[in-house]
Amino acid sequence: MDITRSVNRSSGSEGLYFSADSLLQAAFLAGNNPVFLVEMGTRRILACAGTAAQVFGYQPDDLVGRDTRVLHVDDAAYEEFGRASEAILTDKSDSYHGYARMRRRDGTVFPSEHLVRVIRDDQGRPHAAVSIVRDLTHAASRPADGLSPLQGEAGFHALRDRLPGAVYQRVQTPDGTNRFTFLAGSLFRDHGLDPDKVRADPEEFYGRIVPPDREVLEAELARGQASLAPVECEVRMRTPAGQQVSLRILSQPSALDDGSIAWDGFALDVTAERNAEEQFHHLATHDALTGLHNRAQFLQDLQRAVDNAGRHGERLAVVTIGVQAMMQINAIHGLWRGDELLRRVGDRLAQCVPVGDAVARGHGDVFFAVLALVGDQDAGHALDRLIHAFDEPFQLDDGSVIAVSARIGLAAYPEDAEDAAGLLNASTIAFDRSRHGSEVCYEFYAEELGRHLRERMGRERALAEAIDAGELIPYYQPQVSLADDSLVGLEALVRWRRADGTLVSPADFIPLAEESGLIFRIDIAVMKAVVAQIAAWQDAGYEVPAVAVNCSARQFRDAGLVEVYREAIENSGIDPSSLVIEITESSLLDDFQAAETTMTALTGLGIRLSIDDFGTGFSSLNYVARLPFHALKIDRSFIAGLGTDSRQSAISELLVHMGATLGLNVIAEGVEEEAQAAHLRQLGCPAAQGFLYARPLPADAVSTWLSRTAAS
Repeated sequence: MDITRSVNRSSGSEGLYFSADSLLQAAFLAGNNPVFLVEMGTRRILACAGTAAQVFGYQPDDLVGRDTRVLHVDDAAYEEFGRASEAILTDKSDSYHGYARMRRRDGTVFPSEHLVRVIRDDQGRPHAAVSIVRDLTHAASRPADGLSPLQGEAGFHALRDRLPGAVYQRVQTPDGTNRFTFLAGSLFRDHGLDPDKVRADPEEFYGRIVPPDREVLEAELARGQASLAPVECEVRMRTPAGQQVSLRILSQPSALDDGSIAWDGFALDVTAERNAEEQFHHLATHDALTGLHNRAQFLQDLQRAVDNAGRHGERLAVVTIGVQAMMQINAIHGLWRGDELLRRVGDRLAQCVPVGDAVARGHGDVFFAVLALVGDQDAGHALDRLIHAFDEPFQLDDGSVIAVSARIGLAAYPEDAEDAAGLLNASTIAFDRSRHGSEVCYEFYAEELGRHLRERMGRERALAEAIDAGELIPYYQPQVSLADDSLVGLEALVRWRRADGTLVSPADFIPLAEESGLIFRIDIAVMKAVVAQIAAWQDAGYEVPAVAVNCSARQFRDAGLVEVYREAIENSGIDPSSLVIEITESSLLDDFQAAETTMTALTGLGIRLSIDDFGTGFSSLNYVARLPFHALKIDRSFIAGLGTDSRQSAISELLVHMGATLGLNVIAEGVEEEAQAAHLRQLGCPAAQGFLYARPLPADAVSTWLSRTAAS
């Protein structure tokens, strides 16, 4: 509350001494009503709240220094009110409650209620009074004209006793020392604070204020000290029991003759009010059943997301999701089970939406979501997550299991609309289309986007089904010695062989697998098939050379990689040295320390490691020198220029010599011509693979190579 003061303070006994108790408690009790500090006897206005302007039409500066005669209807009313109130205040009671007719600045007269409290000096003499005035113009009932004094302390003290918090006076001396000269209130009793300790050391109180709020408070106090202006702010404090309470601090600084600053103030405990506000805000912004944001709040969340996406040139998907057959579910299982089902649906949707995106409940069985998109594939992934959220039935607390499906409508920003309301409307239109005759459970507001994503999701689904059906299998490309063309190794390359025997080109599914994350499942399936095939060849009596399997960056970063390989080797009984893991340079770039730890663990199992496509990325000799590689593969892009491109030839020669110096087995990829093989021999390259020797072969065709090796 803004209280303008015109009171001289002194450190002696002569001026007005503020205990702060009555003045500040009254200021809070006043609420939006005017509050005056009036000198006893002269009835001169010493201080005035800014709310006087709202009731009387006077600004505080217009009233301070004048007597209260200006506020009464006439001199007679002024004299009568003074006689009646001062007689009670000085002789019978420290508080007075009564009614009077008052006059505004514009001359209009209005009925009013008055609550007056005496302020005594340090000798107990009445020096001033705090007066709260309430305008009764619009009150439901009010007394007849004239003064009807109802003296007594009961009303005032009842209000005061319900005021939680602390009233204080703090003095800061010129040397910076702080001490409380007055402390009162329920704050200490309610929250276990020791007032004696606070008096002895103010840090016992201020040290409990949470650091960010204390910074704000100290900045406000510094501002108030510089200008002697009132301070008002809200802070959070930790009690000795560890609870957090909210305090609204109001304080008025005054300069003393010795250079000290006296702060009259109080800390009102507004924890209950803040908790009530938070609860009210939660109820206003959240769905009571699911605890998710409601439609109104979702629109605000969505608009913020749209504004942010617009600033950064990003895209969004807005999704409307409807749970099917809720009317039948409520009829069969009961409304309370239907409500619990909706809560379970909300929980699952929130779990499948990435952190930072929003899920809300609209009405009935309808939910909303907003998702950030990075490229077209993210729209498909987001939609896929929402669809699969309904794959598993929902189990309720009583053991009931209910399976439901959903219909989904999507709209995209900025293609379909440029504000929150337009996007939500577009997704709702798409949702309505999905409910009426759509062959799939989802629809896009923009047909072209929907067609594109449906095709993409169809390809992803077909690839996932192929993995489950075991159609992703390894083919093996021989690696031969350039000295005598003998078989020195095999590289396992994934192929998709459909049930009808037709092959799908890797170029048609590997990029899709990498973008969708299915590459991880493919890597695991191929590795297990290779390990089983090595065991089968060994059981058939073949001497099997090292077989290399590719490890994608996604698989290499998986925490369970080492354990998967350990289990596969132990279950098959193969010699782990017959397995080579080929790692691309990109796998090493994100976290070199983690890569080193993983590779050390793999070599600890007896597995050998090869760096694939060396020289095509951000190659570093530090990788090769520090990491436990056994082999280095020269990328086919360098081999293609052998003998014709001096730069490519020079790089190939460098890589061959580097590998030899480091004791690595060097293998050239993509050798298709005899001239390339001859050039590699001249460079001293030990091994090669490529169409010159053989295309990737199915496992049964590799047996011929193994037999030839055994015969030689």
